[in-house]
Amino acid sequence: MNIYESAEDVSKCFHRILNTHVNHIQKGLSLPPAAMPEELITEFLNNNPDSLGVNLRTSYQLSTVFDDLRNVDICPLATAEEVIAGHVPVIFPVVRQQTAVYYTPRSYAKHLQNIIRIMDTHADYFFVPIQYDPDDNICIIVNEGSEAMLIRTALPSMIFDFNHPQIVQNFQEYLYKIANEIGYSDINRKKIRAQLKELINVLEKA
Repeated sequence: MNIYESAEDVSKCFHRILNTHVNHIQKGLSLPPAAMPEELITEFLNNNPDSLGVNLRTSYQLSTVFDDLRNVDICPLATAEEVIAGHVPVIFPVVRQQTAVYYTPRSYAKHLQNIIRIMDTHADYFFVPIQYDPDDNICIIVNEGSEAMLIRTALPSMIFDFNHPQIVQNFQEYLYKIANEIGYSDINRKKIRAQLKELINVLEKA
């Protein structure tokens, strides 16, 4: 197990795990960073030049949703009321130790639109919505069969990187248990897409 705390080490770790050509499954704390449209990334970083996200941008830009690999994103889906009230933080690219930056209805809707676009163009990309929990501070990323990364966002933030096969398998099984209980393929995929579209429509009218 390796532990990373500095922005430089975190960036290198993200770059490696997100650019390994294997199936991925992950549980995030907000909408998936790799699915954020470029225009939003640029906007957030331009508005927050002191963010540590500048150091992480290259890692996420180089990550790809591969056509021939399965990518499962288990992510909190906020309600329209939570977004409109300004209670949903942007996890990436704005990375700060103290001051959070929050989604607006417009930015959240744009992020959701890009998720739908990826779902429509990549048959092996799956978005699995879970209930938003503002007290959750643990993110898990698994390169299936090879590596697992646990990120604690609460201060002091750090990354625990696991390579032991049994530990990686345990994380992988845990995440698929969550995904399978919710359902994410076939008819469930269509329901999730409709759920996202409905939320976008509400946010665009806010």
